[in-house]
Amino acid sequence: MSAFPDYGKAPPEYLLTITELIAGYADAVQKHICDTRSGIPSRENFLPSAKKIMDFADEVIRHQEFQKKMKDKVVVLEGTPAWDAWKGMRQGSLTAFDIPGKGRGWYFPTEFP
Repeated sequence: MSAFPDYGKAPPEYLLTITELIAGYADAVQKHICDTRSGIPSRENFLPSAKKIMDFADEVIRHQEFQKKMKDKVVVLEGTPAWDAWKGMRQGSLTAFDIPGKGRGWYFPTEFP
């Protein structure tokens, strides 16, 4: 909480609620929430609400699940130089998906370990 300029004004009940909320998540999610460079402190100027923390944690969890799912796949986003180089060489099964904020992509199994 010390990353926020107004943390000293937070009532004890707020700090207890936020601490209990964050403690309920897995360690990896807690680290993402509290990271000063990429977590809640990098997005909010003032103390965040419990809702903002829960929304951020849900985003982190979705990203972690996506990474697990895509661990053995190659992903190519449409409209990128990789897409232009790759689109003429497509073979095998492909699956399209939308990445929020990034665009439409395609993935396929990789032969690499």
